[in-house]
Amino acid sequence: MGIISKEKFFETVCEIRNRKRNINNSDGDIKTSGKKYNGQNLLANILVCEECGASFRRRIERGKVVYRCATRMDKGREACENSPTIEESWIKEELA
Repeated sequence: MGIISKEKFFETVCEIRNRKRNINNSDGDIKTSGKKYNGQNLLANILVCEECGASFRRRIERGKVVYRCATRMDKGREACENSPTIEESWIKEELA
């Protein structure tokens, strides 16, 4: 016998698959996407680059937590030139 029932296991697998595909739109609707859900970093599902439409990723630069466009991080500045780097402290101040 396992730690959890087979039923609970399959429910969990389905939920994980759904979270990998779901993102929230600005109007509150849930949209299916090929992008991953990240439960540890909720802002990654909210922040979207205005230039290329990619999500932002959280990273640490020079001891500060910042968010940067995923396209810019993966393909370089040439792929997404005008995307800003946003400090997490600024986001928290704006949301407070």
